[in-house]
Amino acid sequence: MARTRGAVQQLLDTNLAVFNGLSVLLPTLRRQGRGALAIVSSVAGYRGLPNSLVYGPSKAALNNLADALYFDLHPIGVGVHLICPGFVDTPLTALNDFRMPGLIAPEAAARHIVDGFARG
Repeated sequence: MARTRGAVQQLLDTNLAVFNGLSVLLPTLRRQGRGALAIVSSVAGYRGLPNSLVYGPSKAALNNLADALYFDLHPIGVGVHLICPGFVDTPLTALNDFRMPGLIAPEAAARHIVDGFARG
């Protein structure tokens, strides 16, 4: 699927907006020496998928960011959680023209995320 330069930039801005929030959150978390960050990425960040020339690499950046943050923050008592949902039935995934194994409802995905937090 071809994307215009503007659409590519909008997708990158959306998926990488977490960097903007970190500039505000990290000083406080470091000072407190406690708390946690949760970064929502995607399984698309682990390997290439159809029609994800921009989406996948931007999610890979978030996966890498979470890894780096873990090494920096875990020693001072700040948790880092990387949430990588598979296929969630949303208006965006409805546009996909390929098989989506394990497609789940948004409510089920949210339940899995909350359960994961409860398990630590």
